[in-house]
Amino acid sequence: MQFLKKEYQKDMINLSKHLQSLAAAASGYHKVLEENRKLYNQVQDLK
Repeated sequence: MQFLKKEYQKDMINLSKHLQSLAAAASGYHKVLEENRKLYNQVQDLK
């Protein structure tokens, strides 16, 4: 039983690390998307 508990804890820590990486990537994506939207609007204003 102790083995399963340790494995579960390791899996949860690993999952947490992956989720943090995913959240950071999503945040970066949204920043790039916002910048792209601003640039698109600037180009449209120039037309």
